[in-house]
Amino acid sequence: SANEFVRRKAHDDANMVGMGTTVVAATYKEDILYVANVGDSRCYVITEEGLCQITTDHNVAALLYEQGKISEDELVNHPQKNMLLRAVGVDKTVQVDTFILDYDDKISLLLCSDGLSGYSSNEEIFEIIIDTPFETVANELVKLAYSKGGRDNITVALITD
Repeated sequence: SANEFVRRKAHDDANMVGMGTTVVAATYKEDILYVANVGDSRCYVITEEGLCQITTDHNVAALLYEQGKISEDELVNHPQKNMLLRAVGVDKTVQVDTFILDYDDKISLLLCSDGLSGYSSNEEIFEIIIDTPFETVANELVKLAYSKGGRDNITVALITD
């Protein structure tokens, strides 16, 4: 329904022609985490060692990396890393990736747009998460992305169980 809503809005409003968006969502019940994404918005599990990316980016550069055509180093600054293969509202239907994880204890998550992950390394993001009081982590992550040249929308949500 979100796909159809965005698609209809882009069709009905001349100022929004070609509009689409990415999405990442997470919820949990008891000991099961459910995650979904379209595009290059990401979900990470925050561990004691660092960030563990759960979602897959749906862009040309990630596809080339997955196919072994470019290296991990090339992936970071590839000219097609912002060229989406999937987005909400662009086509009549959209394929959503879903992930189901079992966990035993508490779980902490970072959900973010490529406005954060595209301008900041996992190590930089993790350092702020562990060194900053929870109440201000999201704001500090947004500041980090801006300080690194972030010009895309920067969306951040942290979830702790």
